[in-house]
Amino acid sequence: MFALIWWIHSKKSSVIPYNTIKFSAKKEASVLQRKKFHSVKILRTSEDNAWLESLKVDGDGNVYMPEDNIHKKNLRARKRESSKEGKELTSEIKKRKLQRDLKLAKEPSIFEEIDKPPAGKTRDATSREEESKNTDSSSEESQLYIGFLQGVVGFLKDHGCSSSSSSKTVVETKDSPASRSSASGYSKMPWNLSGPRKVELHPMSDVYIESCELDCLKTKYTYDPKEMSRQIFKKVIGTDNLLKMSRTGGNGWTRLPNDVFTAVHGFISKNARPKLSAAEFERCVTLMFTSLRPGQ
Repeated sequence: MFALIWWIHSKKSSVIPYNTIKFSAKKEASVLQRKKFHSVKILRTSEDNAWLESLKVDGDGNVYMPEDNIHKKNLRARKRESSKEGKELTSEIKKRKLQRDLKLAKEPSIFEEIDKPPAGKTRDATSREEESKNTDSSSEESQLYIGFLQGVVGFLKDHGCSSSSSSKTVVETKDSPASRSSASGYSKMPWNLSGPRKVELHPMSDVYIESCELDCLKTKYTYDPKEMSRQIFKKVIGTDNLLKMSRTGGNGWTRLPNDVFTAVHGFISKNARPKLSAAEFERCVTLMFTSLRPGQ
């Protein structure tokens, strides 16, 4: 503890250790100087010696630095401490993100496996096989939509929501001609369907997501755009459907829909920091598929 004192005999101020001050029976303060006790007036006490030194005293022994300035100085000191703690926390978060990205980057890319022709086959033969498999992509997307409708009908039946009109709803199988014609004439997928609790992910994208889920992801991953994009893909398309997909399709995989890819990139570019370039976002999507299928 230190004290800012006023020497009554010399009308000067100085900062001394508080324990060097002596008090009389009348509680008058004095300090020993040159083998003699001199009366003093205690102006301020504090643990901060530098702060006491910064105070100025007029000829009458009054501290003329305004009290609000003193409070402001203490407030600035507290802000500096808070800023230091915030920087340390931000540094730790960035370090953990970097470690996680490095761990994902070390895993083999799915495109490296796709680009390699199977043993005993040439690249041309592999390409012909991929072309034949790509013809099934549109039918797979139709089946995803049919599966979605079946789930909706089952939900309505389980919750007693069916009416006279909805009870007549029939989800046709892929083997029926009516189903094939309906699927070919209706191109919308489950994520293209709006609803009372859904919002459009990005303007003009025609891609919808539950509003409460989107608000939660936006709040939780504001400073982690890569994780935000992964979670949005899972909410919009579904993890089970993502397991059947890849970024470009082919080799037995369904192509990731471009409308969803564009909508997610547009959303995180607007709502997450730092922004991801097109190449960084492409890499993020590739790593997402790799992490979903670690054993393949």
